[in-house]
Amino acid sequence: MTGLKVLAVAAANRRVGYAYFENWDLVYWTISTKAGEKPLNAVAVTQDLITRFAPDVLVSQKVTPALTKSKNTKKVISAIARTGKQNDLICIAVPRLRKHKNKYEEAEALAKIFPQVADYLPQPRQLHHSKEPRNTVLFEAIALAVTLFEDEDQNLLMAQAMG
Repeated sequence: MTGLKVLAVAAANRRVGYAYFENWDLVYWTISTKAGEKPLNAVAVTQDLITRFAPDVLVSQKVTPALTKSKNTKKVISAIARTGKQNDLICIAVPRLRKHKNKYEEAEALAKIFPQVADYLPQPRQLHHSKEPRNTVLFEAIALAVTLFEDEDQNLLMAQAMG
């Protein structure tokens, strides 16, 4: 996958995480609360990043009936995927695989691979706090890209699509 540019996107309740890779190197990441508000905002933020980075591939989470995300979050994910298709990107929806005991262990493992995001590691929430750490969505986006990079079948399909 030499020269491949990938924009990975994950959505959660009222926030969207973006991770942009060039040749497997994580070069840009952000979390947008604006994009998580409604699908139209997600389209605008995603379009801005597509224009800025010109990725070849957009990877997002596969939306299935069993997906335990809110109706709005599912709409945001779908709107982001449509934006990628409208920009003639290779759009790949991957299932969210759980390879770790919890999202905090997953984030720590990903921060070891991509140390530039170590400062964004979420701290487990305390029992008396109801708010979920907001940085987990960034690590979800990175995890989606890692899933894509590790899938040999997807790599072959991308190589064929890119010529």
